[in-house]
Amino acid sequence: MKGARKFITLGVLIALVLTVGIITFTNVPHTQTPANTKIRLYVYGTKNCSWCNRMMQDSSQVIPTSNITFLEIDPQIVTTTTNLTAFFTLGNIVSDNHTEKIGTPLCVVYDPVSNGIALWDGYIEPQQLAQILNTVQTGTTIFANIDNGAWTPMTQEDIETVMNVLALTTK
Repeated sequence: MKGARKFITLGVLIALVLTVGIITFTNVPHTQTPANTKIRLYVYGTKNCSWCNRMMQDSSQVIPTSNITFLEIDPQIVTTTTNLTAFFTLGNIVSDNHTEKIGTPLCVVYDPVSNGIALWDGYIEPQQLAQILNTVQTGTTIFANIDNGAWTPMTQEDIETVMNVLALTTK
């Protein structure tokens, strides 16, 4: 009888420790906002794109919402082709001029303090975005190659293209 009581007590104690541990773990933030609050995220997509909407929502875990800009690419909604043209211009970089491969969202992170840039197509988790922000803050300019997902340094021409596109579409 005493052995059964010890077993039950031990089981309750283990359950309590696990419960407290799980509650503590779920309340700890898994992403960290960068110290540099000037970093900007530009998301090119369409309002009906679920991945675009998710990117916008989840990115706010690591970037202040005021620093996230959604750029609608559907000319029937915005009555201009400026954002669509920008989308394809940036898409040329990640797709090696095979824009038929790119999808939405197409994202750019820009740090005006370090001049770091990251460009990719598709949704990424907040934890990966936090890593990208840390890289960009060092002044690194990279893009994710659409064919293999490898992060690749930008050429000077790529950097100039991104800067020109951002100047046109974010006024």
